[in-house]
Amino acid sequence: MDYHHFAFPDEIKNYVSVSEEEKAINVPAIIYFVENGSWGDIIFYIFNEMIFHSEKSRALEISTSNHNMALGLKIKETKNGGDFVIQLYDPNHTATHLRAEFNKFNLAKIKN
Repeated sequence: MDYHHFAFPDEIKNYVSVSEEEKAINVPAIIYFVENGSWGDIIFYIFNEMIFHSEKSRALEISTSNHNMALGLKIKETKNGGDFVIQLYDPNHTATHLRAEFNKFNLAKIKN
Protein backbone atom coordinates (compact mmCIF):
# COMPACT_ATOMS: atom_id res chain seq x y z
CA MET A 1 0.00 0.00 0.00
CA ASP A 2 1.25 3.45 -0.87
CA TYR A 3 0.79 5.58 2.24
CA HIS A 4 1.65 8.77 0.34
CA HIS A 5 -2.02 8.89 -0.65
CA PHE A 6 -2.82 9.53 3.01
CA ALA A 7 -0.27 12.30 3.61
CA PHE A 8 -2.75 15.20 3.36
CA PRO A 9 -6.40 15.52 4.43
CA ASP A 10 -7.59 16.40 0.92
CA GLU A 11 -5.94 13.28 -0.49
CA ILE A 12 -7.43 11.08 2.23
CA LYS A 13 -10.90 12.10 1.02
CA ASN A 14 -10.12 10.58 -2.37
CA TYR A 15 -9.30 7.16 -0.91
CA VAL A 16 -11.43 6.82 2.20
CA SER A 17 -15.20 6.98 2.18
CA VAL A 18 -17.23 7.95 5.20
CA SER A 19 -19.92 5.57 6.30
CA GLU A 20 -21.96 5.72 9.45
CA GLU A 21 -23.79 2.96 11.19
CA GLU A 22 -26.12 3.33 14.09
CA LYS A 23 -26.84 0.25 16.12
CA ALA A 24 -28.23 -0.49 19.54
CA ILE A 25 -27.77 -3.86 21.15
CA ASN A 26 -30.45 -4.68 23.66
CA VAL A 27 -29.33 -7.22 26.19
CA PRO A 28 -31.08 -8.01 29.44
CA ALA A 29 -29.32 -6.13 32.20
CA ILE A 30 -29.88 -4.59 35.59
CA ILE A 31 -27.90 -1.62 36.84
CA TYR A 32 -27.22 -1.18 40.56
CA PHE A 33 -25.60 1.91 42.03
CA VAL A 34 -23.69 0.63 45.05
CA GLU A 35 -21.99 2.65 47.76
CA ASN A 36 -18.59 1.39 48.93
CA GLY A 37 -19.93 0.02 52.22
CA SER A 38 -22.97 -1.69 50.68
CA TRP A 39 -21.41 -4.41 48.52
CA GLY A 40 -22.27 -7.16 50.99
CA ASP A 41 -25.92 -6.12 51.01
CA ILE A 42 -26.23 -6.13 47.22
CA ILE A 43 -24.39 -9.46 46.83
CA PHE A 44 -26.68 -10.99 49.48
CA TYR A 45 -29.70 -9.59 47.60
CA ILE A 46 -28.48 -10.95 44.24
CA PHE A 47 -27.83 -14.42 45.69
CA ASN A 48 -31.41 -14.45 46.99
CA GLU A 49 -32.68 -13.41 43.54
CA MET A 50 -30.66 -16.25 42.04
CA ILE A 51 -32.24 -18.73 44.48
CA PHE A 52 -35.72 -17.43 43.63
CA HIS A 53 -35.11 -17.74 39.86
CA SER A 54 -33.19 -21.06 40.14
CA GLU A 55 -30.06 -19.53 38.61
CA LYS A 56 -26.69 -21.18 39.14
CA SER A 57 -24.44 -18.27 38.15
CA ARG A 58 -24.32 -14.59 37.33
CA ALA A 59 -21.57 -12.36 36.04
CA LEU A 60 -21.41 -8.72 37.01
CA GLU A 61 -19.37 -5.88 35.61
CA ILE A 62 -18.20 -3.45 38.27
CA SER A 63 -17.54 0.01 36.88
CA THR A 64 -16.07 2.91 38.81
CA SER A 65 -15.20 6.33 37.44
CA ASN A 66 -11.80 5.07 36.31
CA HIS A 67 -11.76 1.28 36.50
CA ASN A 68 -13.66 -1.91 35.57
CA MET A 69 -13.65 -5.28 37.29
CA ALA A 70 -15.68 -8.48 37.07
CA LEU A 71 -17.54 -10.32 39.78
CA GLY A 72 -18.76 -13.89 39.38
CA LEU A 73 -21.47 -15.30 41.62
CA LYS A 74 -22.14 -19.05 41.66
CA ILE A 75 -24.38 -21.38 43.61
CA LYS A 76 -22.84 -24.84 43.78
CA GLU A 77 -25.12 -27.70 44.75
CA THR A 78 -24.06 -29.59 47.89
CA LYS A 79 -25.76 -31.99 50.25
CA ASN A 80 -26.06 -29.11 52.75
CA GLY A 81 -28.10 -26.97 50.37
CA GLY A 82 -25.49 -25.18 48.32
CA ASP A 83 -22.31 -23.19 48.52
CA PHE A 84 -22.36 -19.54 47.50
CA VAL A 85 -19.15 -18.59 45.72
CA ILE A 86 -17.95 -15.07 44.98
CA GLN A 87 -15.03 -14.55 42.59
CA LEU A 88 -13.47 -11.15 41.87
CA TYR A 89 -11.28 -10.50 38.84
CA ASP A 90 -9.33 -7.28 38.57
CA PRO A 91 -7.72 -6.85 35.12
CA ASN A 92 -5.15 -4.40 36.51
CA HIS A 93 -3.87 -7.17 38.76
CA THR A 94 -4.11 -10.17 36.45
CA ALA A 95 -2.51 -12.48 38.98
CA THR A 96 -5.05 -11.42 41.59
CA HIS A 97 -8.24 -13.42 41.71
CA LEU A 98 -10.09 -13.29 45.00
CA ARG A 99 -12.53 -16.02 45.98
CA ALA A 100 -14.89 -16.32 48.95
CA GLU A 101 -17.29 -19.15 49.73
CA PHE A 102 -20.33 -19.21 52.00
CA ASN A 103 -23.08 -21.74 52.71
CA LYS A 104 -26.76 -21.42 53.64
CA PHE A 105 -25.84 -21.32 57.34
CA ASN A 106 -23.50 -18.33 57.08
CA LEU A 107 -24.79 -16.57 53.95
CA ALA A 108 -25.91 -13.56 56.02
CA LYS A 109 -22.22 -12.91 56.88
CA ILE A 110 -21.84 -11.54 53.33
CA LYS A 111 -23.60 -8.43 54.60
CA ASN A 112 -20.87 -7.76 57.19
